[in-house]
Amino acid sequence: GEEMGPEGAVYLGHGIAGATSITELDVSNNKLCGIEAADEREAYNGTHFGTFCKLLAKISSLTSLDVSANYILADGTTALCAALAGNKQLKTLKLNDSAMQEAGWIALARMVEDAPLLVVLEANCNLELMRPAEIPAVAKAIASAVGRSKSLTSVDLSSQEWKNGEASGLLPQLLDCKSLATLNLSCAECGPHIGAGLAQRLKGHPALTSLQLDSCELGSGALPICAAVGDCGLT
Repeated sequence: GEEMGPEGAVYLGHGIAGATSITELDVSNNKLCGIEAADEREAYNGTHFGTFCKLLAKISSLTSLDVSANYILADGTTALCAALAGNKQLKTLKLNDSAMQEAGWIALARMVEDAPLLVVLEANCNLELMRPAEIPAVAKAIASAVGRSKSLTSVDLSSQEWKNGEASGLLPQLLDCKSLATLNLSCAECGPHIGAGLAQRLKGHPALTSLQLDSCELGSGALPICAAVGDCGLT
């Protein structure tokens, strides 16, 4: 079907605002901000999406939201996270392919910290518009927020070009989340810096059963991880 654009998002928002029976909303793979790729950001229109977010905030029954592949960028992510801040029922949030940029990642991290029931978080493919110098701050914010969560069981941060050694060295903090059962860092180009920190946290982790690290260019970092696998419940 035809993709929903910015005006369509507003119409949808007005139609569902205040609804008490809507629990799941999937608006992925549209053009809610007028673009369908990160390199089209000069045509970005976030005004209507901002309105949509304010209307979305009125749906107190919402437990699952998928806004993936809308390229909402930093402004859109910030507006969305502000709208969801008052929703204490949210369990699933998917923001894949959103080109969130640094401000968007920081807003997401703050929202995760204040989401007491959030179980599933997906935010893969989201570093493409970022400068290398910005990536460590993003890694620190999201890893710290997830690490402090007491509810998350599944986190997908795959297909990111973390590359920066300082940034990937911070990612093991994700496993400070003791409820986490599944962590996907596939194709994340983490490099060897992630090895020691992950290995330390793998040992005796009470919930983790799935850790995806394929195509991560681990190098020597794979050795401590492999040694630690036998001390946890990974299959």
